[in-house]
Amino acid sequence: MNQKYVKAVAITIIITMVVTSFSFVAFGAEKPTSDQNYLEERMDSLEEYIDFIKGKYVDDVTYEDLTNAAFQGVSDALDPYSVYYPTEEEAAAFVTVVDGRYTGVGIEFKVVPKGAVIMSVRGGGPAAIAGLHVDDIITHVDGKSIAGFASANIQKLLMGEADTSVSVIAERDGKTVGITMIRKNITIEAVEYTMLDDKIAYVKITEFDSDVNKEFANAKSKLLKDGAKAVILDLRDNPGGYLNPAIEIADQILASGEISHFEKKGSIYTTHSADDKESLPLEMVVLVNGNTASASEVLAAALKDNKAATLVGTTTYGKGKAQSLYSLTDGSAFKMSVFNFLTPNKNVINKVGITPDYVVSSAAGEGMSQKYDLFAPMAERVKPGLGSVGLNVYGIQQRLEMLGYNVGITGTLDAGTYEALKKFQSSNSLYPYGIADYTTMATLDDAAYVYSRGIAGEDIQVKKALELINNK
Repeated sequence: MNQKYVKAVAITIIITMVVTSFSFVAFGAEKPTSDQNYLEERMDSLEEYIDFIKGKYVDDVTYEDLTNAAFQGVSDALDPYSVYYPTEEEAAAFVTVVDGRYTGVGIEFKVVPKGAVIMSVRGGGPAAIAGLHVDDIITHVDGKSIAGFASANIQKLLMGEADTSVSVIAERDGKTVGITMIRKNITIEAVEYTMLDDKIAYVKITEFDSDVNKEFANAKSKLLKDGAKAVILDLRDNPGGYLNPAIEIADQILASGEISHFEKKGSIYTTHSADDKESLPLEMVVLVNGNTASASEVLAAALKDNKAATLVGTTTYGKGKAQSLYSLTDGSAFKMSVFNFLTPNKNVINKVGITPDYVVSSAAGEGMSQKYDLFAPMAERVKPGLGSVGLNVYGIQQRLEMLGYNVGITGTLDAGTYEALKKFQSSNSLYPYGIADYTTMATLDDAAYVYSRGIAGEDIQVKKALELINNK
């Protein structure tokens, strides 16, 4: 098998995409008189409540803090994907993130009293490399407590110029950990393409940003030009993004058939179908896992239900709600779930997910990527050689061990690590002198990341896909 895989670009964002669709919409709605009267009465009570707190609460608190909390409380009553943004800047930052161009550390977080609890960590990003985990609670950024900070203020602290460092203190399982990350400025290439042996194309979509459909069209053109006889489409660890490009990609693949149904309050009000203008008439296997979510589930379900592809992997995440972004007259905004999307066979996705045709765990039992995410960062500006000690050496040994080299993980670059490092350098067309220069460490990290994400030859999900294609 061709082993020249491309590492998924490290996505350095503050908010990982949890939406599937959004748009800016001015809002307004007519309410029955009885509902209007009730709302006005309750607003009077809310104002009285806020005034009382402002005057009597033991510590200083501002009207801004209290009213923002009230607005966010309304969103919290809906679902985890509905969010209130107190300022235009926060809403704009959200849009920038989804568009795929940003500088940051690669986490999604939610504000809690202590600071910010991490909702997701983007694989290969600065936070993942440095060792931050989902459910870690960040309490300090660069030595400053963020307790009581608004989301926008936390974002400002975490964001900054590319290649600068930011340090956080986080609580994890009752313990305190300190983490230092290097911010990165990234423009995301959401589609990767390579040709494997036997003219089998491998295409990976990492997320659904605003132009992913164009990137996929380019990859499709290349694989057809290269004479591909079959396609492995990898949607593993794809958190979603914009919904329309996912529908357009399904349309590029399907000759006919329904793609998705949009449902609200128990009734389907829109159905998207393939327009019969183009298709991809090749044998296809789609790889999915528990981190395949939202827009990527729309695409996977469309291909499965139309029998255009066989799904291999594990049950997907189960996010079947789409959001739109609305602005208020005071400049604040909110992201709100506006409809559910169903599979072509009208199956519910939300909280259910999509079960693949062949349930196959990854080579690491779905745990290799998590292991990589816990590796020590190689962030020290030193080039370890024989006898060196430190965090870089520890990280080097972890990555070498993952790749199958027989080394001890001690933090000391001993003779065994020295020889393994030379072998790695030689096999990757680097000068084999046993010194871990910056190019060697970057190449080693790339290799470990690719292996951990399951695009190396030992991935049994890829093996199953190849088996299904070759047995046709």
